[in-house]
Amino acid sequence: GLECDKFNRESFKKHYDSFSKKVIENGKAVAPNAMQYVEIDSYEMGGQNWTDGYADIFKTEKNYDIISFLPLYAGRFVESAEVSEAVLWDIRGLNCKLMTENYFGYFAELCKKDGIKSYIEPYGFGPVNDLDVGAKADINMGEFWMNREMDMVQSAVSASRIYGKNVISAESFTSTPEINWKGTPAMAKISGDLAWTYGINEFMFHRFAHQANPNVKPGMTMGRWGFHFDRTQTWWENAGASWFKYIARGQYLLRQGVPVSDFLVFIGDGSPNSVYLRNDFKPAIPAGTNFDCVNADVLLNRIVLNNKTLVLPEGTQYKALILKNCKTISLKSLKRIYEIAKAGVPVVGEKPEKAAGYLNSEEDRAAFTQICNEIWAQKNVYSEYNWSKMMESESITPDFIVANRKDISFIHRSLEKSEMYFFFNSDSTQQHFECSFRVDGKIPELWNPMNGERIKQAVFQQENGRTMLTVLLPAKGSVFVMFKESSANVASINPNSLKNTENVKLSLNADNAIELTTNTNGKYQFELNNGSPISAKAKKIPAGLTVSGNWLVTFSDIRSSEKTFTFPNLIDWTTSENEEIKYYSGTAIYKNEFSINKKQLAKNNLLTLDLGEVNIAARVIINGKDLGVSWIAPYCLDITSALIVGKNTIQIEVTNQWTNRLIGDENYPEESGFNLKQDLMPNWYLNNEPAPLKQRSTFCIASFYKKGDKLLPAGLVGPVQIKVSRLNKMD
Repeated sequence: GLECDKFNRESFKKHYDSFSKKVIENGKAVAPNAMQYVEIDSYEMGGQNWTDGYADIFKTEKNYDIISFLPLYAGRFVESAEVSEAVLWDIRGLNCKLMTENYFGYFAELCKKDGIKSYIEPYGFGPVNDLDVGAKADINMGEFWMNREMDMVQSAVSASRIYGKNVISAESFTSTPEINWKGTPAMAKISGDLAWTYGINEFMFHRFAHQANPNVKPGMTMGRWGFHFDRTQTWWENAGASWFKYIARGQYLLRQGVPVSDFLVFIGDGSPNSVYLRNDFKPAIPAGTNFDCVNADVLLNRIVLNNKTLVLPEGTQYKALILKNCKTISLKSLKRIYEIAKAGVPVVGEKPEKAAGYLNSEEDRAAFTQICNEIWAQKNVYSEYNWSKMMESESITPDFIVANRKDISFIHRSLEKSEMYFFFNSDSTQQHFECSFRVDGKIPELWNPMNGERIKQAVFQQENGRTMLTVLLPAKGSVFVMFKESSANVASINPNSLKNTENVKLSLNADNAIELTTNTNGKYQFELNNGSPISAKAKKIPAGLTVSGNWLVTFSDIRSSEKTFTFPNLIDWTTSENEEIKYYSGTAIYKNEFSINKKQLAKNNLLTLDLGEVNIAARVIINGKDLGVSWIAPYCLDITSALIVGKNTIQIEVTNQWTNRLIGDENYPEESGFNLKQDLMPNWYLNNEPAPLKQRSTFCIASFYKKGDKLLPAGLVGPVQIKVSRLNKMD
């Protein structure tokens, strides 16, 4: 991070030069051909209101002398309250402009000169206009914590969108000490999914500590602060790698096309300023309708008017302009709002009361009043945030509706020939979401970012320009709903004809023929949307099985010579009488056998492995074939391709967190010689040697646990079952 106590460029450059030299030299040493990046974190230095040559700068910018108004800096009125506020408006505006140009802007300029990409977190507590700052960065960053309300990503998202910056980053998964080594990819997923719906499409992980000595684990931390995103994590190679694939799939998709937001919120001309959130409006902007915020610069210089919409050069369109913090506004911005209203774009917000700034002539004030009156006399201008009335009058329908839910956050991106939505289930239980999308004439497809599976849906309705679809998501599940292929002449099932279909999946194959998958015998009859009947008969579906008997379980990372144990039944490790198993952290390998008959493996049968309760991740290998890692409930995998008739071998590699071993080590005295108050790490650490541990097996520089703390559930609890279902054609 870079700090500077002056508004001028000369002062800032001294800081930048010494810092960037190290970045460039170190970057070339590690990766000669790689792009290098430098980031300015959120501004946390407080207010600033003076700098060298400020009086001259002020006179040049504002055309009057600030010296005679210096008592304002002592909290005194000059002339009158109205005059004082007008001058302070100019002061705040200039301060923010100088920060934007001479700190953030100059930083980005120097980065570009040196061939470095600039990251900026465009917000903070000081003279900062968030969206103006966001114009300067190559890539804007927000910030979200795993255990706080997500309210620090919106400036980065809006700034990036209105200035045409497609990649939107965030300091991600920052956490308080309560998360610590308990954190897992499954725990982080909900926060990440929410950030995606807000517009973030690049995670900058907070935090990754350098582990200088590879002989100890879990090792270094950033003091007491987690989420510990480290290569020393127990789950790094399995759940971590699978989570990264999930992130890669999702973020690739979320960079395609342009975002769809119906409202554009003008944040006003006052400084310092930031974006507004949904609940900052009374009543709140309704669920199912997304919005972005805009500053005067973009409203004046990048927005064009076309067919009663506001259009950015990248193609993003907005159906209405919403005004916030506009009681005092510049005459220039007011004139632009007039142009927008006259073009037929709905405008919503309170009528401005006065022109901003000190130097306003009588002619300016008269023009201001006249323009205000003319704007608010038009039918497409609304003084109150009566969303339903405005949307009905302007024929604006919600983009995404979930029946009986107002809490489902979503993102919609429009591609050249398709529409894409993403949302997730934040509930702790499986849910059916009855969804209505503002898309017509295309087949809905469910794209699963967990495994890349894509399924065209057979059960949906389309009418009045919308597509109705029920989406089943497990707890913490997520989905991309893609609309690509035309639905013309494609048969689809009427949702109202579905009864007793809990164990049924209906889909379209590559030829758009309807198929039914079920694990329950019986005759299934439905009605198409054109009124025609359709049916299928599922019969002689064989029963599944439970993988039982003795499990051989190997705990490779324990001190005793005996590392493999026989488990007659699957148990939570913490219930074991063997203390090495009770406090075990890491990966244990389970091995067993089971038999499959010809009927179970018959053509069109699908076999699914359900692991039951897993704490926290499991890699499954059947007959030597690696079927991947399951890292979030439900722990289910398609194993059909790996099975053979007769005896099959199964290996399940189960990983838990560091927590239990760290708690177990608190039963013994500290042995490493580490003291946080010392200036240097112990010699053994500096010499890249193992820690001198006799009873303990872990080393960490921050203590999160004490003796007797509650252990976390660990291991494979099961039951482990194989379920059989069958794919049936319908006619």
